[in-house]
Amino acid sequence: MGKQVIKTAADQLRSHTILSEYRDAVSSDRTPGHMAVSYGVTLGASGWNAEETAAAFLYHTTAGFVSAAMRLCSLGQFEGQRLLGAWLPLIDRISREVRPDERMSSWSPIQDIYAMRHGHLEWRLFRS
Repeated sequence: MGKQVIKTAADQLRSHTILSEYRDAVSSDRTPGHMAVSYGVTLGASGWNAEETAAAFLYHTTAGFVSAAMRLCSLGQFEGQRLLGAWLPLIDRISREVRPDERMSSWSPIQDIYAMRHGHLEWRLFRS
């Protein structure tokens, strides 16, 4: 997904050379093109600050989870929108806690392992 985001952004926002440089680095496998990084580079180049970028990424991720739930469960559109609305205060609070000067880290090994395996499964619930 990150590769597609940076490819589209570099094509649409040609005046921002950082986007084409990052796209080229991803295309040549000098960097993996992770979704969060592609999103951050794109919005940062477009003038969004760290708080706005974090909020947009969190909303995008949440909307993706709701979309997946609507396809997998008996969750309707109204309930999906209600969930998104209910999570907006949390998204707002978390995005305000962004500290650009702090080193980022992540620890979600099970989710990471399943994400890595997903692309190699014979049968998948969703094609990405």
